[in-house]
Amino acid sequence: FYYRYFENLSWCFLNEPPETRYTVCFQSPLFYNITLDERWFFTRAMGIIRSYFMVGFLIGGDINTMSIYSMSLRLLVEGQFFHPG
Repeated sequence: FYYRYFENLSWCFLNEPPETRYTVCFQSPLFYNITLDERWFFTRAMGIIRSYFMVGFLIGGDINTMSIYSMSLRLLVEGQFFHPG
């Protein structure tokens, strides 16, 4: 997780209108480029290739394999503990 992820998630949740607050899944961005210049070449190359692959092929084909998301406990129970999307 990004080092301020939960702080940002709390801010987004509390600023969401109360009528839709419990029906929203919050998707965090995947940061492959945090201090990318300090990583090994293989790590940099794989991060860039994966980002390109996600944007160019999977998301374009309406297949989103990102597994990091946050939602309220109420939505989790209503969705029978599966991603409701």
